[in-house]
Amino acid sequence: MDFKLPYEYKSAKTVSIVPISKIRGSAQTTNHETSTVIAGCLKGFNLPILQSTQRYLKLFGPEVQAKLEEDLGLEKNTLTFTSADPSKGVKYWNRQTVYLDKSGKKFDLSDPMDYIHFAIMYAQNSVAKTFADIKKKTGEYEFYFLDEEEKARTENTSIKERAKASAKAFELTESTSKMIKFLKVHTGKAPDKAWGVDKLENAVLNLSTQNPKEFLKTIEDEDYEIKLLIAEAVQTKNLIVEGKNYNQGYRLGWSDTKDYIATNKNEMVAWLKNPANNKAKLLIESKTREALGESEK
Repeated sequence: MDFKLPYEYKSAKTVSIVPISKIRGSAQTTNHETSTVIAGCLKGFNLPILQSTQRYLKLFGPEVQAKLEEDLGLEKNTLTFTSADPSKGVKYWNRQTVYLDKSGKKFDLSDPMDYIHFAIMYAQNSVAKTFADIKKKTGEYEFYFLDEEEKARTENTSIKERAKASAKAFELTESTSKMIKFLKVHTGKAPDKAWGVDKLENAVLNLSTQNPKEFLKTIEDEDYEIKLLIAEAVQTKNLIVEGKNYNQGYRLGWSDTKDYIATNKNEMVAWLKNPANNKAKLLIESKTREALGESEK
């Protein structure tokens, strides 16, 4: 398959290349020397050489090549990849090294030199073409391309997400009961009974700021009430979890037959939503409320 650049020369576009941050358990700024896959030093990148031909990878066609040579004031075929006199191209490409550090780099695609350097970097196997590519091949990349327009959209979405999560979190803090129920659904277990209001509020607010997306996923889940029922039924042993399997609860008078209702939470949600299981669901609800008592209502 021929190599193809995603943007044309002279595009009114700026593209950034940035280092991939390490995932760490402790707090650390992105400017810290070891906060990225590369640490503190310059790294050089050259145009790749194809193993099959032992020639440089062809980055662009003759029309773009001619335009770049004209704009850079270079002799014809200086940027050649396939000329009968390959020494011209070899001589030029041998000198072209793109240096990056943990600050990354921006490329103005309307600038000829920036476009050449962008093309060289786009040809690197250690550079992810998008942020999404990083998740597909964890550990294989050092940098990734970040489209400035996409960056702005992503940041805008993130800002709105954080604001929305914060607003939802403050709504929850108006009620101790709501906070407890949310923590049950979000974490899968009840908070410590010894926790006071301040500790509950801190837990909810911290979750909303640490991962707003997951926070909103929980609070806006259409199955929130069913997942709350599951969490509370497990808490009161009206459902028994063994590994990922959900078994019949002892409090309901069912024997431990190892005949699982569901093999994961999603199946358990579907089982409770199934009208055929409505009688059992009502029994689980009743016994769970009875076991919880008035303190958490």
